[in-house]
Amino acid sequence: MQITALGHSCVLIDDGARILVDPGNLSTSWHGMGQLDAILVTHQHPDHVDPQHIGALLESNPQAFVGVEASVAEVIDLPQRVHRFAVGESVELKGTRITTVGGLHAVIHPDYARFRNLGYLIVGASGKTLFHPGDSLETTPQGVDFACIPTFAPWGKVEEVIDFTRALDAARGMLIHYAVLSDAGQAITATHIGNLCRTELVKVAEGEPFEI
Repeated sequence: MQITALGHSCVLIDDGARILVDPGNLSTSWHGMGQLDAILVTHQHPDHVDPQHIGALLESNPQAFVGVEASVAEVIDLPQRVHRFAVGESVELKGTRITTVGGLHAVIHPDYARFRNLGYLIVGASGKTLFHPGDSLETTPQGVDFACIPTFAPWGKVEEVIDFTRALDAARGMLIHYAVLSDAGQAITATHIGNLCRTELVKVAEGEPFEI
């Protein structure tokens, strides 16, 4: 399984199928990307799906399966070919299985209604499993080889990130959702995870693929 961090929460997974998750407006490395087999969106917030550029991405990848949490299609004009996912669905593409888990976005404040959010459990053709949770730390599927770990957000704190990482107990992982943090801030979170969790954090360079 080859993984490429493309900024903030956007991740490219290549293991039988080339899958792009959360092309949001806090990253640009995915702009103009082609030859994708799937494009997945966890929820409707623009840092996870860029309303200005998602249309061009879909046009550049007419062959790609496009799956979004269903409410995304309520706030962004998307073509009919886009699949509106519910929790617990699975699809298979080129030997890679994608399963949706979760259901709700993390609590930003009790005065806000909670948005829906899907995590994607991706089992590649190699048998390796990656988990991208979107903006939720509530669902922790077991048997994950590589975890995408949200490092900081208006809805999170380090204690919750550590508990999420411990519960997943993936062999390896990387920090995502970091655009609102400085490099020094990311390092603080990484240090706490390193001190208190068994998961090995991979230090990644944006746009440079690595293998697990």
